[in-house]
Order: sequence, then C-alpha cells, then structure tokens
Amino acid sequence: MMLAAAALLFLSAESHRPRDPWVFRCVLDKHPRMVTLALSEEMWAAYDATHCGLYKVWKGGVHFDGPVYTTVHGPQPTTQGTSYVDGIDGDVWTATVAKQPAQAKARWKGYRFNGDHVALEYEIVLADGRAFPVQESPEFVTPEKMMDDRRIAEHGLVRGHPGFLRNFFARGLPEDVEIALRTPAGAAKTILDPAPEAPIDASAVRVTLSSKRPQASLALFFAPLPAPPKEAAK
Repeated sequence: MMLAAAALLFLSAESHRPRDPWVFRCVLDKHPRMVTLALSEEMWAAYDATHCGLYKVWKGGVHFDGPVYTTVHGPQPTTQGTSYVDGIDGDVWTATVAKQPAQAKARWKGYRFNGDHVALEYEIVLADGRAFPVQESPEFVTPEKMMDDRRIAEHGLVRGHPGFLRNFFARGLPEDVEIALRTPAGAAKTILDPAPEAPIDASAVRVTLSSKRPQASLALFFAPLPAPPKEAAK
C-alpha cells in the first residue's frame, strides 16, 4: 500500500533519545558485530553488521554488563523486554541481473548522522565485482506523523501506536540490476509498503530497489507493549 511521499523524507525525531550515545556497537545477546539504536523509550532496534540485516526491534532497552560496562568478565550486554520483530538469520540481500538471480553479498560500511537521525550504510557487491551503495534510515514513528485521522482509522490504527519506519536509498543502480531485501514483519498490525509486492510469507516482506525506483520506505505498526520491568536497564 502506498505511503505518503513525505515518508521518504526524515520525519521529526523524538524530542530526546533514551540514551547517549544512542547509536553504538557492541556484542549483543552473544552476537558479535551488532549495531544498536535507542530510537525512543518505546522502541529500540539492533542490526547485524555481518549481513546488514535487522536483528531485532523491541521495547525495554539493553542491560549493559561485561568488562566494558561493569568490569565483570564473562557477561555481555543483553536485550531486555519484549520484541516487536525478530530478525531473519543469514543473508537477507539478493540481486537480479537482467531479471535473472545473481549472487550478491552485503558489506557493512558504517553509519553517519544527519542531525538527530542516523543513516546506516551498506554496499551490495555482485559476483562480477560491481558494488552499489545502499543507505537505510530507521526511525520510530506514530501514525499521526505519517497520515491523517481518516487514514489512521482505515488502517485499523489509533494515534500513538508504535511504528518502525525504514527509508532506503540506493545509488548508481544500472537498468539491468535490481537489489532486494527480505525483512521480517513480526507481529505488525499494519504494513505500509510503497511497492505492490506481496509478502514473501506470513512474517516477511520484500523491499526492492532499482534504477527506476532507487528509494523505498517500509513502515510497520504494532499494538502497544506494556512498560518493561523497572530493572530493565536503559
């Protein structure tokens, strides 16, 4: 279902992030090479820098343990609270060349800030050596930031429902190359996708980027989750 064109632009961020720094690298839940984003008190997200895919979106924060944080050797930071979405293991990026499946590998290129927003940077590398930069900008949103009350009601939402917005932009794609991301939907009440592709299965959707459509957005809205226990660290 089509998103408003404004969804491709940065929306106003939270008045404050729940942690400073609010984007950081660490081992998380015993997984190395994780990039964690403290988007809001309602929503945290973590990405797997090995495969450039989503690891988890949840409410509750991170329990910071281990030698870097508490001088205790052995433990590592762990997620606390309840998940909105759990990620897909392994490779999540694919490609087609001249409409035929082609080998592709995602490579993490870091992240950069644009004001109070973050852009995650990947590179999708084909078997022939061609590499195409992709940028993803994740953000916490609520329905009223993206649509009017009539559309909110049409989608079965109410003001304040937590939403996870992902804006994608690919540079330099030739006409014969498409790249696609397979990404989980979790327990989303509503999935707003600017492309007509059907869900891959009951819990995953596909975001496709091409020379004709180098930008795409995906918004997942969820039922609110209860507040996490007070001991869940922020």
